[in-house]
Formats: sequence, structure tokens, C-alpha cells
Amino acid sequence: MSDHEDELLDVEVQQSFEDAIADLKAVVEGFESADDEITIQHGDDSATVPTPTGDVTLELEVEREGEGEYVEYEIEIELEWEQSVESDTETEDADTDLAVE
Repeated sequence: MSDHEDELLDVEVQQSFEDAIADLKAVVEGFESADDEITIQHGDDSATVPTPTGDVTLELEVEREGEGEYVEYEIEIELEWEQSVESDTETEDADTDLAVE
């Protein structure tokens, strides 16, 4: 596998909790209805990756930072999978990060 990495989509926006949940649901619905590819879109930005054909790695991370009057919480959801491409010597690594802060 190559060490080459392309950042296909990186979105961080301040929005209501309801809007953030709606965005996450749209991503899940995209996976549920995808055939060979899934397109992740946010506003004018989008990225298209192949739909997983095998197992995926799911990483969930919940953090709390600070104490006292102000505490920040962060939830990260990450799906990762490797997929063969046309060449027998390369694989495509799809990595989708979604963060709710």
C-alpha cells in the first residue's frame, strides 16, 4: 500500500445540533442507498469514494476537555476500509471522518 493520501473532503461548521444530526443522517442514508460508490456532500463540497465490499473498521471516540464553568465535548466517528483498484499492486484507502462538537 502506498503512503499517498489525498484529503477528499474536510468540513467543519458551526451549526445547530439538529442540523448536525440531519447531516449525519444524510451520510448514513447515502451509505444505505449506495451501489458502487457513495458521494458525501456538504454544501458545495463533495467527495465520492467506492462503497465498501468487505469489512470496515469503525472507530468511535468521545472526549471531554476542561473543567469548571466551560467543558468541551467532542464525538468522532470514523469508518475506514481498504479496497482493491484496477491494478493488482495498489489498494484504495477510503477514510471518512465525521465530527460533532
